[in-house]
Amino acid sequence: MKKLVLLLTLLLASESYAKLFTVTCTSSCNAAVNAAFQKLENDVNADLPDADQSTYLAGMADASVASQKGVGVDYINDIDVFVVGLGLGLGAHVGNNTFSDLVGGDIDGEQLRGIGIAPSLMLGINLGMFDLPEWEYFDPNKIKLMVNFFTYKKNDTDFNAKMTNFGIHARYKLVEDKAILPAKLVHWHGVNIVTGFEYNSLELAYNKSDSETVTEGAVTATMTGTLTVGAKVNTMSIPVEVSTGATLGYVFGFYGGLGADINFGSAESIVAANLNINATGGATGNGALDLGQKDGPSTILPRAFVGFQLGLPIWKPLTVQLDKGFGEEVYSITAATRVTW
Repeated sequence: MKKLVLLLTLLLASESYAKLFTVTCTSSCNAAVNAAFQKLENDVNADLPDADQSTYLAGMADASVASQKGVGVDYINDIDVFVVGLGLGLGAHVGNNTFSDLVGGDIDGEQLRGIGIAPSLMLGINLGMFDLPEWEYFDPNKIKLMVNFFTYKKNDTDFNAKMTNFGIHARYKLVEDKAILPAKLVHWHGVNIVTGFEYNSLELAYNKSDSETVTEGAVTATMTGTLTVGAKVNTMSIPVEVSTGATLGYVFGFYGGLGADINFGSAESIVAANLNINATGGATGNGALDLGQKDGPSTILPRAFVGFQLGLPIWKPLTVQLDKGFGEEVYSITAATRVTW
């Protein structure tokens, strides 16, 4: 039960108490049997987080979208030819936790409505290498084109996981760079516009064989069998962002911006209860686990982001980015390492 509780704690919200697990008497029912089944139901629910089934699927979808922010885009480096990198994005809908809770480290894990994860490989090129013709006020040579991709699958008796993410982004130089101090000791990177397309698929399912026995008065109730719980999330996002940044002494980079995401997709619960529930006197019962059915991400989610980069002339060993959604308590953190030329 402990691994099942951990997975549910990561997936579920806690706005108000709601019974995830219910037991219904199906034969030889009487008041004593019903009382024993009620105690069995209460004991199982006591091991599960408080949950609101109406919010966790939407939270999982929002977290999936958030997890891709920053893994497929280089916001600050001057890409003369190419950039390659590896990043990991983590997204979370933190429910009733606030930004001050996050800063202070005072997080209630049971408030989490959903999590998302997106490791990804990234490759980008400078279209200016091809000396493309200009179109009116639009110069394609100012575009840095970037793609990212990752897929992973694990199947075993207890735990199944599948994830795939894909993204394509274009960064367009709207305002040119400027050296604030000689030799670019302080270098302002101008203003960029970024847009693209992001897809993220995450499927998690945990299978747990379990048994519970309770006694209420003269009746003993026993439950044996297997519970399967998880979520299947598929999201698509179109980001539109404006960003700027600066580099100090060729080593320390800082950037930030504002954006909005147009989101599509769905999150569906994975739930199966193959249980045998019996009680004294030949009574039987049926057990059910309810995590909701289907929901989707916020259609439009504005956000802000800030980033820090520790860089060398070619290798950028660490880039860290934080995103905060407006209107929903959705956050993400991305860590990446990149090589630029």
